[in-house]
Amino acid sequence: MLIKHFNEFASFWPEAILLVSGHGSIMSANPFYCSMTGVEESTACKQKVYEHMTDSADKISRYLRVCSRSTVPVIGAFTLINSDGGVIECVSRGNVAPPGTFGKSSYVLLRFKRKTFFGSKFNQLNKLLEKTQSSHHKLSEQAALLKNEIAIRKQADKSLRESEEKYRITFNNADVGIAHIGINGSWLKVNQKLSDIVGYTHDELIGLTFQDITYPADLETDLEYVSQLLDNKIQTYTMEKRYIRKDRSIVWINLTVSLVRSISGDPEYFISIVEDISKRKKAEEEKEQLLKDLQEALAHVKILSGMLPICSFCKKIRDDKGYWNQLEEYITDHSDVEFSHGLCTECAQKHYGEYFDKKV
Repeated sequence: MLIKHFNEFASFWPEAILLVSGHGSIMSANPFYCSMTGVEESTACKQKVYEHMTDSADKISRYLRVCSRSTVPVIGAFTLINSDGGVIECVSRGNVAPPGTFGKSSYVLLRFKRKTFFGSKFNQLNKLLEKTQSSHHKLSEQAALLKNEIAIRKQADKSLRESEEKYRITFNNADVGIAHIGINGSWLKVNQKLSDIVGYTHDELIGLTFQDITYPADLETDLEYVSQLLDNKIQTYTMEKRYIRKDRSIVWINLTVSLVRSISGDPEYFISIVEDISKRKKAEEEKEQLLKDLQEALAHVKILSGMLPICSFCKKIRDDKGYWNQLEEYITDHSDVEFSHGLCTECAQKHYGEYFDKKV
């Protein structure tokens, strides 16, 4: 239906009628409306509905929004302005024009009657309308808040999923062993690196406790640290200890442990970081053995280079235990020197003179 056809129809209607756009522009005013307000149709169609009422623009806008969503009449109370400046207290009934009536455009149909037609019933309807509009406004605000809350929760859920995925990747691909351990010592969750360190599969470890694979000599110290964590005396601890691998070999590890508590403060599980330090330990042992060998060598050299008690007559040497030893015997025992025996010229002449003179 075109607006001119609507005008022909509305001209016979015994009510004051306005056809208003969603922005409040007056598209049509029927003769009854013009007669009641004294405003010419050509003038009215150049104005907005706000110019025809003393009510606030906010109240009128809310009413138009409600009417634009309703196919049944919505009751309202407004004050129209006469052309001479007077006012007319009216009751309005507004609803959206049926879809397709004016093509793709959407308009609100407003019908006005003086309040005197309704008497006391109008006041009741007016109060009910105001209450309904107030409730609608509150519901709109609550809906907006709820929509915002849903958006915030969706973003929080997305961030949580992303965080959990990053943790899963870190847990499974870390270059150190990572485990969640129950308060009783049972393995709750382990990564592949930890399985590689101790030689047990994930499922095999889940059936054990950390006490089962800890080297006995290291267990007491470890349990003492655990007790301090549970008593909240420390927040974390680090120690070097040994695990017994599945093949019964020993592996040295550097262990760092912290305790996860619930919101109420109750202990939930331990987080353990396990680093294989067997190579470092082996290098340290080799270094210690080298130092020991060097110290023994140095001590050996000191014996040979120190002051030796020697007899002035027989030339025997007294050792650390107080025994007297032949010179060559002592030196042979305390060095890599070997002796070969011979005669010097003086001794040859002294002891074997007759043979020495003939030879010469």
